Amino acid sequence: MKFTIEFSPKKYFLRIIILSSTLLGTCYYISPYIALFEFQKALKNQDQTTYANYINFPSVRKSLKPQIKLALTKAVTGDFNLKPYRTLSLIFIDPLVNGIVDATVTPRGLKLLLENGTILQDNKSSEKSNSKQKSSNQSDTSQSKASKKEKNQIKLYYSNLNLFVLSSQKSSTETPIKAFWQRNGLFKWKLSSFIIPSDFLNLR
Repeated sequence: MKFTIEFSPKKYFLRIIILSSTLLGTCYYISPYIALFEFQKALKNQDQTTYANYINFPSVRKSLKPQIKLALTKAVTGDFNLKPYRTLSLIFIDPLVNGIVDATVTPRGLKLLLENGTILQDNKSSEKSNSKQKSSNQSDTSQSKASKKEKNQIKLYYSNLNLFVLSSQKSSTETPIKAFWQRNGLFKWKLSSFIIPSDFLNLR
């Protein structure tokens, strides 16, 4: 009795197409998770070269500036009740905002923002923004230590096929920090913007 194996080119190529499509679709779907893993590792190791490849710096700065400017304006106008001094203080808002944004969009700044919900202020802005900052340094340090012990609730999800969201929320807060990742090509992603709750932006 003889056995013959029939070779069907159509079935063979159909299987290859199905397998390739499945593999491509899987890579397409999990690509933001891989990007976030590599980004987190770069932040932890303070690998500026690697982490910079995952950030759209102009877009991130553009999203942070209005939020930080609004919070800083509220802090300044709240401290100066007299209108002439309030107007004068507003002149220095933009330089302060630029300094805070530049300090935030760094490996250390983004790590603090995503893990602790802390806006990192550079030395110049912290000296100019508020004299109360010096007296609150010790309490801020103790709060930051406590916040490190507090585990964040992390959620990862697609907003649409080209936009991925990392949501980081503490158990003590009602609103999460959201980091938005934009697809860059088929499999590459870049951090493009943030939405930060107002209670995280207490710059007073």
